Amino acid sequence: MARIAIVDDEQTLLDSLRRAFEASGHHVATYADAAVALPHLICEPPSALILGGRNPGLHGIDFFAKYRTFTRSPVVFLSASASEIGEELQKVGTPAFAYVDKPFSLR
Repeated sequence: MARIAIVDDEQTLLDSLRRAFEASGHHVATYADAAVALPHLICEPPSALILGGRNPGLHGIDFFAKYRTFTRSPVVFLSASASEIGEELQKVGTPAFAYVDKPFSLR
């Protein structure tokens, strides 16, 4: 199964997504701190990354730019303003795989 990494500052969201992906048989690593996650994910890139767009300390777009220089694995952005993040990334020519607006339902 896939190795999925999730980076977001909302612990409840991390826990919910981890449980959902693990129930489907995937290996999941979660990180509440983007600055801590980045070196780990560069050293061992996941099959897919789910990234919060507005993480404190290291904004999702800055994280994505650094991450993208090391790996091409798919990135899905989660954000209350996912369309704005999509527009910002399109301007710099580095679109993510997908954008999902918060809040959302796992059902």
